[in-house]
Amino acid sequence: MIDTKTENGSLRRLVILSPHYDDAAFSCGGTLLRTLQHGEVIVINLFSSYSGLLSKSSFVSGEVRETEEAAAARQFGFSSWPLGEKDVVVRRSGFEAGGKLFLPPDNEELRYLDDLVERLQSMLSGMCYDFVLAPLGVGWHVDHILCHLAARRLIGRAFDESELFFYEDAPYCFIPEFTDLRIKQIASSAGSDGDDGDSLSGTLKRFKAILSVLSKTAVVRRNPNFLQPIINCIISGFLARLPSRHLMDSCCGSDKVSLAGEIRYVEKYFEAKMLMCGCYETQLQEFFSGPEQMKDFYLAHSRGIDNEHGYVERYWRLA
Repeated sequence: MIDTKTENGSLRRLVILSPHYDDAAFSCGGTLLRTLQHGEVIVINLFSSYSGLLSKSSFVSGEVRETEEAAAARQFGFSSWPLGEKDVVVRRSGFEAGGKLFLPPDNEELRYLDDLVERLQSMLSGMCYDFVLAPLGVGWHVDHILCHLAARRLIGRAFDESELFFYEDAPYCFIPEFTDLRIKQIASSAGSDGDDGDSLSGTLKRFKAILSVLSKTAVVRRNPNFLQPIINCIISGFLARLPSRHLMDSCCGSDKVSLAGEIRYVEKYFEAKMLMCGCYETQLQEFFSGPEQMKDFYLAHSRGIDNEHGYVERYWRLA
């Protein structure tokens, strides 16, 4: 369990491995804020270099994202440490074409993972902490997957297995079935037989559910009205097929592992978390039509987990 105090009452120190500047706030902001009541939080932003991004006009500049992160850290009191690795859209040619961001890591990315682990271990070696939070990899964004894999490789090298917890990647966890299918991938040996997750009937069912969800979001609504249904179908079709590209993939290793879930009751910090997410205005606008819709998505997702205790966050550890 992620306790904010030790048995003798001393303060806890929490490290959050965040693929990008906004991920810690959007994914585990409630636990971050709760920990700050009794301890210290350090957010390590792995892919925090956007050198060369200014030439890619469809993406927000690194300077803007750094400013948003600095404002959130200053307002809410957490420490933000950049690891300085390049975001994949500038690390790899051609990845600015959105779809590639969510495909399984290729051999070049897996070779790069070795260097990433060494860099991250070097940073962690000079720190004291009680728990580490890392992304589960929901949504299969390649930078999130690499961050997840790096955390798993650091078990026994930088921290104990009992100190590592995985968080749901938001807003990807709002896409129907994505969290459950990601857990299935991690908990299943590579090459195992598929089930409803990658069957035709499962894909069609998922397509209809995603179609309904995306129709309300900025991903679709920022486009001209006459194009919205077409764009929704294209993106929903891609996302519906995406899990089957990963369920049979071996990038997470062939060893079967078990995950134990834990719910954190952080209703008290929900409004503050929404304010913190609002600091990342450029990223909020990428998915949500505004702050109120963002709140609705978080609360609807939370009710699907626990309908009795207000806002909650979910975490998993290796069991």
